[in-house]
Amino acid sequence: FNVREVGFVDLGIEPYYLYGLLNQDTPADTVSSFKEISYTALMDSNIKVEIIDTDQQKDHPAMKYLAPAQAGAFPAAVLVSPDGQSLPMPIAKPDRPFKETLGSALDSIASSPKRQEILKLVCKTYGVVLLIEGTDQKENTRAKQAASAAIEQVRSQMEWLPKPIAHAPVLVVVDQKSLSQEKILLWSLGLDAEKINEPHAAVLYGRARWIGPMFVGKQVTEDNLVSILFVIGADCECGFDHRWLQGTMLPAK
Repeated sequence: FNVREVGFVDLGIEPYYLYGLLNQDTPADTVSSFKEISYTALMDSNIKVEIIDTDQQKDHPAMKYLAPAQAGAFPAAVLVSPDGQSLPMPIAKPDRPFKETLGSALDSIASSPKRQEILKLVCKTYGVVLLIEGTDQKENTRAKQAASAAIEQVRSQMEWLPKPIAHAPVLVVVDQKSLSQEKILLWSLGLDAEKINEPHAAVLYGRARWIGPMFVGKQVTEDNLVSILFVIGADCECGFDHRWLQGTMLPAK
């Protein structure tokens, strides 16, 4: 096997968790709707749902993720990554039916345009270089050229890989206009959509796994990206730590 193939194997990596936070005053139909809708929406994803009664389970580990703005405002929800990051999720609004707002929140958790694009590409290609644009167009152009050059360097040497891979890496760009749509994708990579001023780049492969570091600003270079990309085509018996290779998966179906 090569490293790319290992990236499709589930070796017990921790999933994401969506904690539903309720209390004893939460209506029974709201509780049942939360359970039924979340189960249906996320059953084919790497996101597990757990409903917490905050009155009965005050010592539950999820309670530490409850944001001050959510305290007493139930039902509430928080998304927690395998890395321990948390993100409060707006699942209820006073002027809209709960089933509607919950369904909308769950859809945004499980999918987004760029995640769908990445999922379609990683299963067919060597991998994806994800480039997130900053506010400086000159820097964006430089970063895009570096990513394209890295991809071309891998493409030119694919015939000498230990095991053939049919298609070269591809570039996926998240431009400034798409940042608000990709809030959860960016959050899963440790980024805040409202604070991205410099270009960022990450490499994804296998089951949409993130491998290597996040490159920021001047770190987005051909050499840095190539150093990670060539790992994907390597023999998986080459001594790499499988925990590093397995990387955090994007939250997705």
